[in-house]
Amino acid sequence: MPDVRSALLDGDATTTGGRLVSTEPFMTHLGKSVAVHGTFATCPKCKEGGPALNNCEPAFTIMGKTVLVEGARVYCKCASKPYVIASQTTFTIEVGSMRQTGVNDLSGEHMLPESRQKLADTSTDSLVHDADRICPNMSNAEFQVHIMRLRDEALNAVAARQVEMRRWSATDQQWFRQWFGTTDATAGDEIAAGLQRMNIVLSSLTPANFIRYSPESMRHVGCVSREHNVGTVAEVCAPDTATHTIAIRLDFCTLRPRHPSFDSQLLTLVHEVSHFTDVFGSLDHWYSTHKAKARARMQDARTIENADNIAGYIVCSE
Repeated sequence: MPDVRSALLDGDATTTGGRLVSTEPFMTHLGKSVAVHGTFATCPKCKEGGPALNNCEPAFTIMGKTVLVEGARVYCKCASKPYVIASQTTFTIEVGSMRQTGVNDLSGEHMLPESRQKLADTSTDSLVHDADRICPNMSNAEFQVHIMRLRDEALNAVAARQVEMRRWSATDQQWFRQWFGTTDATAGDEIAAGLQRMNIVLSSLTPANFIRYSPESMRHVGCVSREHNVGTVAEVCAPDTATHTIAIRLDFCTLRPRHPSFDSQLLTLVHEVSHFTDVFGSLDHWYSTHKAKARARMQDARTIENADNIAGYIVCSE
């Protein structure tokens, strides 16, 4: 007999007295927005809230997003993750079992999406972990000044690309084609809309958004992390639109701050912000600006959603 579950809606209650907060514009039911996997839910118990994530695979999507169904749990700070309670039974969806992820879990980790990471060619041979610092080669106060300076540079780069997209000269189109393999209107509209969303999120970032990486910190914001992934410099949990937490790994600290063509701390920042589902919702089909441009030359349609293509287009200058 098939497993059929009720869809969850904006305002549905959780077992700790919280509420789903869905702002998805794509579909409504009974006058309420239909929630999707990763929708934020409040939690009065821990006073943090977190993303609500399915423990199954619903056979129904809205504009490519998976509908959230009963059985979903909220990944807040509570040790026992609360469930979301369906408020209706007239919109039901057949679901399948969650695909095996290979995560050994006794606490529900197999329900969590995987974090989005940035890999770069770097080395930490000269650095050792410092329990009190995000980067061992600078104080936390120095890091805060440094990362906010990079944030400001990223904002300036986004603004410059927005000007180019409005102007859309032959030179502007050639730069766009170098990273995305096309200059068609659909691709242009998608990138232009993402740039506007990135501007909003970058503007909201403060030093508090940047934390030292740990697997626990990624679980806290709703994702499972591949802890021992060589070359990873930073990562985010894409559905974490509530806190926009960016976890800094040790390898980030040895990257050059900026570079006109290759990996840098500035490119990494833009890469990671592009992953958030309220920015570009970008993916990592491949890494490095070299591969990004090569794929664009091949006119690979995935360039429009690949994080290093987006970041390279915004940050690089050659």
